Amino acid sequence: MKIIKLILFFILINNVVLEAKPSFNKLIKETNRYLMIYSQLNPFEIEYDLNSLGLSTQEKKDFLKDYKDDDQLVLDTKAIDTQYLIQFYQYKILDNLDKIIEHKKFSKKDITQLLDNSGELFIVKSEDNKLYNFSLDEKTGGSYRSRISWMYYTETPYEKHEQHIENNSNNFSIFHSDGFDEIYTLKTTEGVKYLLIGHVRGCSYCFETHVLLTKFEDGIFKSDFEYAINIRDYEKGLAYDSTTKTIYVEYISDDLTPFCNCNDEDNISEIDEQEYNTLECKCIFKFNGNNFELIHEEKNEIESKEND
Repeated sequence: MKIIKLILFFILINNVVLEAKPSFNKLIKETNRYLMIYSQLNPFEIEYDLNSLGLSTQEKKDFLKDYKDDDQLVLDTKAIDTQYLIQFYQYKILDNLDKIIEHKKFSKKDITQLLDNSGELFIVKSEDNKLYNFSLDEKTGGSYRSRISWMYYTETPYEKHEQHIENNSNNFSIFHSDGFDEIYTLKTTEGVKYLLIGHVRGCSYCFETHVLLTKFEDGIFKSDFEYAINIRDYEKGLAYDSTTKTIYVEYISDDLTPFCNCNDEDNISEIDEQEYNTLECKCIFKFNGNNFELIHEEKNEIESKEND
């Protein structure tokens, strides 16, 4: 009889523990709901009526409970300061993502297909399912569309997003803080390497594209190739052909990049602030089996102009 009671006791305890941990599907559903609400928040709005966001009664209670001690938060019984709402749902989304990544079912699912990947949250992964980038629109309200971004590599212990961003660990310090839109897996004689490409809007008419070829070696990620271009033309910049493994760069020089830049050392060239030529620039980098090398460089002068 005592043995039966003991067995029942452990079954009960086990069930309580299981109930305390959200299921994978519940975490996905909950996170998508947070993303839906987050997508409605416009940083240029001063406040939001909680009833206008489609929150459940419990969600409203949770929000007010978490921020009940802040006198600047509750403008009245319904209206809430927009910035606090943004911070609240950022925390909810990022906290849930930590739980999802650490869940035992994560490796068996395609997270890019399960979570809302339509604009607020970007998730990209390598073809070998080992390297992930997560990035969330920070909603600062500025023309610089900064993102909260962090990496996950399945061959190392997972660092929660907060630890990863704040500590800037050696494992991931080479990765761009605004994240990436594409990750390609390249097999080389030196082992597997990853090509990552990202875009970020730095101001109303400032468009940066950055590319990185990296490999994991001696416990950290190391850079083999890097390139970035910052221009005012959204239609031009950098493109990658995954079939031919070729990087194409094409742009017209402007005040952000008033020179043709096919090599990193060009970035530190002295530029005459009073006068420069407008150039049509082209660079082609070809993958040689281990790295990208410059195979074509073109510079054509379009016109001369003076800056007063």
